[in-house]
Amino acid sequence: MTKRTDVVNKRLDRFLAHTLVYAVLAFVLLRVHKAAHFEQVLYSALGIESGFPLLRILVYTVCAGVYAVWVFRWWTGRLKDVNPMLLTIGAMFVILWISTALHLGDSGYHIDWHAGFALMLLLDMGLQRERKSVLSGFSWALLIWVLLHLLSMAIYPNGYAGQSVEENPLYVPEWLLGTRTMYFRITLSALGFEAVCAHACRGRWTLRTVFVALIVLVTVILQRGVTAIIGLLFLLLTLAVLRGHALPKWLNPVTAAGVSVLLMAALLLYQNGAGLVTQALGKDVTMLARTDAWRAALNAIRDKWLLGIGQHPVAENEALLGATHTHNQMIELLLHGGVIALLAYLGMIVLAGRDVLMYRHSAAVKTAALLLMAFLLMGTAEIFHNEPVFYPLFVLVSRADCLSKGSIELPDLTLRRR
Repeated sequence: MTKRTDVVNKRLDRFLAHTLVYAVLAFVLLRVHKAAHFEQVLYSALGIESGFPLLRILVYTVCAGVYAVWVFRWWTGRLKDVNPMLLTIGAMFVILWISTALHLGDSGYHIDWHAGFALMLLLDMGLQRERKSVLSGFSWALLIWVLLHLLSMAIYPNGYAGQSVEENPLYVPEWLLGTRTMYFRITLSALGFEAVCAHACRGRWTLRTVFVALIVLVTVILQRGVTAIIGLLFLLLTLAVLRGHALPKWLNPVTAAGVSVLLMAALLLYQNGAGLVTQALGKDVTMLARTDAWRAALNAIRDKWLLGIGQHPVAENEALLGATHTHNQMIELLLHGGVIALLAYLGMIVLAGRDVLMYRHSAAVKTAALLLMAFLLMGTAEIFHNEPVFYPLFVLVSRADCLSKGSIELPDLTLRRR
């Protein structure tokens, strides 16, 4: 390494040591390009024409900057290794891109993949050298999005369109983070990252952690999304039951994915399964429509099972599936990237399971693993592969060795005999 590169690396060290840097970059990459109303307000304030892709240019610029910094740090030996999780996720994105290109699909999703991958690189770099700064920065960025979402709900109680379900039964209210089936991806991640940061950097939950938990709980109660409630309940209940204890060996991302597959298979095999879920929850969760979309997706790739059919516009998805998407993370990947993309995704889950098993006694790793498991379970009825916040959860778990440093070591959960 030359003297010049050493000087550049030292400057980068100082730059990347600040929580504010990670907070700003994460805030941009997480949602800026997906929040349509945010763009409208910004353009109105700056006097910019609505058709100019300012925010997309901003996101791509930040992505390019993060890519360049990561490559430079790796090339000059500043990073200790190349994370196998990054390679596996990168391979899956390449497969999705190839399939989409081969089938002349919609390239509009590429910005989501770039934003997600840049977030992963940023998190991976930070965890190796500035763990406290990167975790705190991501936590603040997520919390700010949640607070902005709550503000949008207060200003527009019936959504941006201002309609009501009574006036239009088909109307779906939408706020800053999307509809009630979309917002929880950010809100649940906000709670998870804050809890991980609390354990990894402060050794325990603090008033800030409790505040974030209450904010997330209020948001979920106000929007009453069934999937969000399931994910939040799983995370909070497992944290409560395992308080002061390590993760059991059987509770890891692999088993969570296995439960998701079993639920999916049961609902596919037994049509009345959807009715049972509806009765148990006391409301219509549209599971019948979702299983119909699953079947339509599986039928669509019978002759294209290797690479799938690629990503396509929403209108084409509705014509093919009878829905905007498949409502299942694994089937969605199978549809768009075929068996190869699905195998890459399963490989990610296996890698995550291995890392969790090795460091399951760490309080920070336990929290990160439970957050990922909550998303894997919610993936039975939702999709996340175009959500930038989803794949960094895998990177968070894959750097369990970094999270466990300084984190409280927990004993195994044992049943006392009288």
